[in-house]
Amino acid sequence: MAVSEIWTLLRAGDSVEKTLAGWGVSSARLTRRSQRSDTLELRLDGAAFDGTELFAYGSAITLKRNGTAYFVGLAVKTPRMARPNAEGVAYSFEGPWWYLEHIVYQQDWKFLNEEE
Repeated sequence: MAVSEIWTLLRAGDSVEKTLAGWGVSSARLTRRSQRSDTLELRLDGAAFDGTELFAYGSAITLKRNGTAYFVGLAVKTPRMARPNAEGVAYSFEGPWWYLEHIVYQQDWKFLNEEE
């Protein structure tokens, strides 16, 4: 007997968790990469172009499969699409490697001067 998978998305800011369909997601694509950020792209076809954002820039999410975390990331792009006959919203999330690509890590060192 095959077990059906249940995919949910947890918005970290207010701890709201829904299925992908519950968020209005019409398509999702997760791309895994080595030594680069993993990316999750969500499309919400039919979402209002001028509606309230579900995931603000910089907000954190967790994609879960059967209750287990499968991807954790930050919203890095929130493009909106509008055509005369359709509108929609897309969200792009990047995994933890994003920090390594965008933040300069520095550490202060203290040296002992034995001459003094």
